[in-house]
Formats: sequence, C-alpha cells, structure tokens
Amino acid sequence: MSDPGPWAESLPDAGPLTPGEVHVWSASLTRFAEEAAGLHRLLSSDEEAHAARYKDPRAGDLYRTGRGILRTLLARYIDRAPSDIEITRGPHGKPGVAPCHGVVCQFNVAHSGDAALFAFTASARVGVDLERVRADIDLPALCANFLTPEEQAEVRGLSPDAQAEFFFTRWVRREAFLKASGEGFSGEPRRLDTALWTLRDLPDFAGCKVAVCVEGFCLTPRPPSLHSFLALRKGGA
Repeated sequence: MSDPGPWAESLPDAGPLTPGEVHVWSASLTRFAEEAAGLHRLLSSDEEAHAARYKDPRAGDLYRTGRGILRTLLARYIDRAPSDIEITRGPHGKPGVAPCHGVVCQFNVAHSGDAALFAFTASARVGVDLERVRADIDLPALCANFLTPEEQAEVRGLSPDAQAEFFFTRWVRREAFLKASGEGFSGEPRRLDTALWTLRDLPDFAGCKVAVCVEGFCLTPRPPSLHSFLALRKGGA
C-alpha cells in the first residue's frame, strides 16, 4: 500500500458528497514536482503502462502526477487507500470506480497542458472539460464541424478574438456533456441535448475555458459546488 505523502493531509476539507452537488478540484501539475515520486507510486500497472506509451517523457510524468492526484482525491470520498482503488472503463472509455468497492461515486478528469480538473459527484454522471484559448487553429473549419448553424451565424458577427473565445466556450460545453453522457465523440459533436442534464460554465482556469455537466437538475449552488473551485495546495488560478 502506497501513501501520497504529507501534502494530502493539508488538503482543504470539501466535506462529504451529497446528492445534487459536484466538487471540482483544480491543480497545476508541474507544481507537484516535490510530491511526484509519491504520487507516481499510487498508479496501477495499467496506468503505468499507459504513461510509458507517451513519446514525450514529460507528458508521461504529467499523466502520472494527474492520476496520483485523482487517486488521492477519490480516496477521500470512498474511504479507500489511493493505491488500492480499482478504476474501470465503460464501453466508450469513461472511467469509473469498480463495483467491487461497493460504493457509488462518479468522477471525471480533464487536462490541458499542466492544468487539470477533477470532478466528483455522489452518484450522478459528470463530465468536466477545459481548453486553452488558442489562435493557431483553423477556426472556420472547426466552427463548421462542431457548431450548430445558429452558432456559426453568431460567431461570424464577432471580432476575431471574440470568435476564438466563443468557439472554445462552446467546445468545452460540448465535450463536458459528451464525457458526462459516456458517449465521448462517438456521439454527434454538434448535438447538445441537455434536457436531462445541467450544464454550467466555470471560471477560467490557467487561461482555459471550463465547463461542467452533471446528470439531473437539483444542483446546489453553494461551495464547494458548481460555482467554486477547490484549489489544491499547489494549484493556482
């Protein structure tokens, strides 16, 4: 059994997950250099094998750090040792807590560069996404492929800088929904059927647009809930 190290004891107390709440934690992964070795020891053999497949060793280490943080946070919610948690994947790759643990806790992870988000609910399906606003993209082609005709008409009336902001805001909303539903991009990327879902924008983090999507309606708008990030000790906005 591995331990993430003393830093985990200094994490803010998020309290228990209650129905209708979603806890979203933010972290800047490169700020965990001192804790990296302890975090990396928490990974399963499958996770370590996945990290080893990265061509860029730095990207592999960021993946290891992110998975170690995920396990540390998940352990707080399901009362298990971080290294003992078995994580499974659904038909479209959505991760989840293995049934053998006898608990219901949903989670989702997103990262862009070294910025990472970790979302948790008591039982409702959840998806979170973040994406850095960039100018080095083929914006017209992306808008044509991923925005509705109404959104495409709206974006054409904006300035170039505002067009990128508009696109990435819509992009993270869609990806959060697709990740929550478990479809991923096997679903229709322009479809955003939120009749049974709650979709919210969150404050920008590390220069990224952020959105979270949760199954159901009754979301409690109080910390540490939809409108708040719980920053890790070495995280930063």
